[in-house]
Amino acid sequence: MNLFDINQLDVDKREVLPFSLDCVEDINGHLCINGKVAIPITQINRVFDRTKVINVVDEGQESLGLIYFTSSKSSFNLENLTEGEFIAYLTEVSSELFLMEEYRFLYDYIVLDKSSLNRYMEKFHNTSAIWGQFLHKEQDRLRSHIREVSQIVAVSDIELPTMYHNEIAIRLIKEPFAFERFLKNYHLIELLFDYDLVNNIKQLDDDLKGIGKLLSQYSSKEFNRLIYVLGGRINSIPSLEVQLNNIDSFMSKAKVIFYDYGKDYNPLKIEDLENINLQGGFSFEVVKNVVNRNMDFEKYKVFLIKITCYWIYRIRCCIAHNKIGEFIFDSSDEEFVSNFGECLIEEVIKQCFKRVN
Repeated sequence: MNLFDINQLDVDKREVLPFSLDCVEDINGHLCINGKVAIPITQINRVFDRTKVINVVDEGQESLGLIYFTSSKSSFNLENLTEGEFIAYLTEVSSELFLMEEYRFLYDYIVLDKSSLNRYMEKFHNTSAIWGQFLHKEQDRLRSHIREVSQIVAVSDIELPTMYHNEIAIRLIKEPFAFERFLKNYHLIELLFDYDLVNNIKQLDDDLKGIGKLLSQYSSKEFNRLIYVLGGRINSIPSLEVQLNNIDSFMSKAKVIFYDYGKDYNPLKIEDLENINLQGGFSFEVVKNVVNRNMDFEKYKVFLIKITCYWIYRIRCCIAHNKIGEFIFDSSDEEFVSNFGECLIEEVIKQCFKRVN
């Protein structure tokens, strides 16, 4: 409600309130009740214990206000509200919903003392994401890209080899943004580097030279390790072709990421990618015609795996590094990561973890 709404409350409604309204005023557009102002928190880090009230202090340990996790309340009972929660309630509720028993808070709140309001708005409000891990402005809530999906194919015989893979898979589905999900997916593959190394060492027993050779290979570039891991696990080339051909919808973005910000180990020339796309996309006949007329199917398979590894690895580096020399993603690039990069790495993961009978 606003100042006008509260001033219009009749005596009967005021009498049922758990706290009296001794002083109600408007301060620069903020409703101030009994010397306190409730500022909505639109989003906050999940790390906090939402059953507790958090005291917010400045660098001199002077209290600025208290954070109330009001949006966590499963049921509304006016009599059980603290004064801070009550002020948040009056700030948020509309006059139409006022005193409705089924009301649910939309937001959490920081409730400030009147004396702290101006200082908070000037010095702390716009930077709360950094020092407090929460946001105030609705427009600061980035919307994650929604991928249109009409069908999900259940894949049999998927087997995660370690408890670490299982934990990452669980955390993966809790991530709202494609960038973080992509990294989690990449971690699933990355763990296979170590898993394969341990298993290969076990098979060598006390063959120190063999172990030394394995460790030497393991210490080589991560991109090469990625090719090694996928090379022995990718079996369905038609399924891989489908995902690679999704690049058709993102060619301009792909040229920037994979070529303008590309690396010298890119296995596919830009003109070849353009010609493959013009001739209908990735298939054995098209790639053979464009890249190498002497290519047999086994070489084609290796070639596709290298392209897949390059595209996955470059997307991973752009997300993870955020530095000069890498393409830096922003929210406008999430559709590319979600609809192309994430779909590609998800197909790779299904093949990597599908048990071969």
